[in-house]
Amino acid sequence: TPTSDFYFFSPTSQPINDLNGNQSANFVLSYEGEPTPTPTPTPTPTPKATTSTTLVSSLNPSASGQSVTFTASVSSTAAMTGQVQFLDGSTLIGTATLSGNSAAFASAALVAGTHSITAVYSGDADSESSTSAPLSQVVLPLLSSLVLNPKSVAGTNSANGTVSLTGQAPPGGVTVTLTGGNSVASAPPTVAIAAGADTGTFTITSSEVTTTTSVHFEATWNGITKKATLTVLPFALKSVTVTPASVNGGVSATGKVTLNGAAPAGGKLVLLASDNAAASVPDNVTVPEGSSTATFPISTTAVDDDALTTI
Repeated sequence: TPTSDFYFFSPTSQPINDLNGNQSANFVLSYEGEPTPTPTPTPTPTPKATTSTTLVSSLNPSASGQSVTFTASVSSTAAMTGQVQFLDGSTLIGTATLSGNSAAFASAALVAGTHSITAVYSGDADSESSTSAPLSQVVLPLLSSLVLNPKSVAGTNSANGTVSLTGQAPPGGVTVTLTGGNSVASAPPTVAIAAGADTGTFTITSSEVTTTTSVHFEATWNGITKKATLTVLPFALKSVTVTPASVNGGVSATGKVTLNGAAPAGGKLVLLASDNAAASVPDNVTVPEGSSTATFPISTTAVDDDALTTI
């Protein structure tokens, strides 16, 4: 509240301070103002301690479906509390509470491929937040299958093999080991799957056999083995056809033999016979190398009645 001082003078005496010279009592009012308050000092906040976060993986590279533990370690000059978030790129994949100066998160859900994992410490009242450098986590796909096509061949014919992964091969590609086979059918020792691809192919070669023979093959990669069996068959006549199926006596027709596989080097000789003199065929026909078919002529003679002929 403002205050003032009053000074009073007697009318019979000269005022000490006769302001207007009328020999009247005068007084002087003076305002000295409010006392200047002493400023309250503003407290200086204590700066937060800086932190540093590092991240490691328990298994790198890992296989699809394998559990991987990511451990974040946070360093600071102050005692710390709070949480650590684990991100795959910009996607949150897990959160763990800081215990001491570390936090861990395990996951088996990462798909095949390369993942950029980071750990972000949230900070607390005494410590700043911090983010780890990205960790490149490689998750390898699994070997999913070994398929042979066809599953059976005539000896000397080949089959195609295909190995498949559950995802794309990582940078540098994948080399799958092939085992099995024998003198009847064999495969190369390895097959490559290029980076970014999920399949690789190879060729199985076979030899001529006199009896049906089963040959087993195995493909192995990253601890997983897949199996397949190839059946190698003796050469056999698959079919004989005649075109046209009926003719007038004296008119020729064409016969065709088909084997169960492509003929080997030198071709395959097929013996021919007819059970009726009205239709004659050559003694044999050769199926050329690499082909499974050959044709031959059928000559006929005039007949009095319809005659059924078997070639």
